[in-house]
Amino acid sequence: MTLNFDAGGGPGSGKADKISRLLPAFSGWRLVNTGDLLWSKKDQDGAPTLQPLMRRGDFAPGQLVVDSVTEIINDDSDAKGFFVTGFPRDEAQASVFEAQASGWAISVSHDVILA
Repeated sequence: MTLNFDAGGGPGSGKADKISRLLPAFSGWRLVNTGDLLWSKKDQDGAPTLQPLMRRGDFAPGQLVVDSVTEIINDDSDAKGFFVTGFPRDEAQASVFEAQASGWAISVSHDVILA
């Protein structure tokens, strides 16, 4: 599995939009948009779990973000690679993800920061 592009940038900087335009050139690749992923999180009863937090401009809990990204990547074994936007947010998330994915054959070959 290859995580070839990690696109970082501030909220609303167009990370997912720009990466979406690249996807047709990368057959079999998937976009993991952490913003959409977190906005769509629901609890057991189907209620939004993070929307109130994110509307205030607060960050989602780091472990929840790492677990969510890990789950998406882990569940899509057919993908040739992944474009991940907005992740990791900081070194702590990167370290936790690295530890969780230590058994995977992952390489990050490009880190793109959009300002």
